[in-house]
Amino acid sequence: MTALRIAEFDPADTEALVRMWRASFELGVGVKDFHPIQEQVRYLRETLQPAYRLRVAWEGDALAGFLASNEESVAQLHVRVERIGHGIGTRLLALAKAESSGSLWLYTFAQNTRARRFYERAGFVAIEEGFEPMWQLPDVKYRWVRGGRPDQPARTEDIGADAHPWLPTTPKRILTAMAMPHAAPGQVVDVGPLGVELKREATVALFKGDDLEVMRVVLQAGKSLPPHKVPGEITIHCLEGVVDITSETTSHVLRAGQMLYLRGHALHSVTALQDCSALVTIALRPRE
Repeated sequence: MTALRIAEFDPADTEALVRMWRASFELGVGVKDFHPIQEQVRYLRETLQPAYRLRVAWEGDALAGFLASNEESVAQLHVRVERIGHGIGTRLLALAKAESSGSLWLYTFAQNTRARRFYERAGFVAIEEGFEPMWQLPDVKYRWVRGGRPDQPARTEDIGADAHPWLPTTPKRILTAMAMPHAAPGQVVDVGPLGVELKREATVALFKGDDLEVMRVVLQAGKSLPPHKVPGEITIHCLEGVVDITSETTSHVLRAGQMLYLRGHALHSVTALQDCSALVTIALRPRE
């Protein structure tokens, strides 16, 4: 048996790592990711690597696993499909625990039953159930505390079946990053206009906390999102282009620099009058 070696991530291994990561994700969640590999490579370099420490598990010359973590959370933990069940994930998770501040949180998709069993055996407790808008799938937030169970009870978020469909559902427009972590606390995120890159970019969720979710929505001219609503309040801040927000029977045309506020449960539709991007903020917990 080849000994397992855990090393710091080497950028020379980026594409091989991303392909292993993608295969593991597809198997666990039961979906097919149709995005170009280079989108995921760019996400690793520009978003994941600055915020997390990346380690790679090797068996001889074969890449066997991947961990992205910091003192507070596990952003990614994936094992090569052929090596699942051989203790590699356990070794990587133990490393994340040892380097943590005493607790860790992470998200996984509700339908990834293998991952859920793995984390629960490792002492993680489900503390929240939510909804991941990019993949349009329910997710679960887990927490681990050194020496005991988390003191926060499990609860269901108030987004449920009314999950915000701000994000395109055509597979090629669902950004690979939604299988990936949101921005970490304290991380600076660029939300400026995309300019000439606008036609090549897709909608992306920037972060999701206990009470707030923020995403940058990208729509090409003529594209629209059907009428929908969310329980919590939302704001739509047009960053560039022109977008029409029709709430009930009132049309609001937003141009760059303009923002619209909507109350919870306000039915609204969205149409891009020009290629546009907008910063959308969603309150996950409606007012009581």
